[in-house]
Amino acid sequence: MTSQVIRTAIRSATRQVIVPVETRWRELATESRESWRGRLLIETGETAALGKYKARHLEHLRRNQDGVAQQKATFAVAYLQAQETQNTLEAVEIRPKPAISDQTASSTAGASITDAVHKPV
Repeated sequence: MTSQVIRTAIRSATRQVIVPVETRWRELATESRESWRGRLLIETGETAALGKYKARHLEHLRRNQDGVAQQKATFAVAYLQAQETQNTLEAVEIRPKPAISDQTASSTAGASITDAVHKPV
């Protein structure tokens, strides 16, 4: 055999081995790209869903905080009103009661209830 024939035989054998390997490698690369593309789409969808979930719950928390602030304000007003009422009651209890004068006491001492009811106007 000549060197030319040997080279041709080696090339032919190499093609028979390399072509199926390259074809399989391309198939695997395509499958891998499609797999990654699918994963990215899934992850992107999950990220969007998590973003919506997060936004919804942050809005819920904000509304709860607004409600708590409103309740605090309501309780503060009620507390201030209770304090004012308590202060008024204490002021009434502390204020000295008017003393009955001697003249008023002597004029009412002899009078009876029937006199007061039947007293001419």
